[in-house]
Amino acid sequence: MNDIIQSQLDRVESALVTLIDSISSYNPSIPATSAIITADDELNQGLKKLATHQRNHARILQLREQIAQRNEAITSTLTTLASTRADLLATPTSLPPKETRNVPYTELLDYAKRISRFTAPSSFRPSTLPPPNAPTPAAINGADSGAVRDGEGEGHGKGIGMGSLEDVEKRWLDPLREIPFVPWVGEDVMRMGALAQIQGMVERGEDP
Repeated sequence: MNDIIQSQLDRVESALVTLIDSISSYNPSIPATSAIITADDELNQGLKKLATHQRNHARILQLREQIAQRNEAITSTLTTLASTRADLLATPTSLPPKETRNVPYTELLDYAKRISRFTAPSSFRPSTLPPPNAPTPAAINGADSGAVRDGEGEGHGKGIGMGSLEDVEKRWLDPLREIPFVPWVGEDVMRMGALAQIQGMVERGEDP
């Protein structure tokens, strides 16, 4: 681009010298005037191309800087990935015991169903004090059989073990018998979970 501009400047200078010489000899040359006008027009076109060239050059330098930054970021990411992969490969793995076996979920649910009656909910905290008007342990064990309260004589002696106790005594010995407990989450709680919400979005035609 510098050579093009320089050649156009030389033509303008040559045409200007020719015109000045013709004027100095008192014989102005019309072709010299036309030549300098033509050389000036070519110089203006060259200056416009030079401005465009400078803008393109600045843009190229900016793109090169961005490419260098992207290359640096990619190199850093690849280095981090390689380091992480090396750490993962160096981490010792543990194998499951050979005695383990796959248990079907149906068997787990069946087991939970069978043990639920003997399992207390996490929110249950049995009272350490007997309920009001409850018999003492001595009376339940038979050590205080001589003290018979009104209305209790008919409840004793009709069976053995738990069958010989009254309802108030059974509730005291087994406080969990009247507490409902399910070992898994109810359907109403499951419908409030994230999976149920995603299913609802799919049914409405929305993208989760």
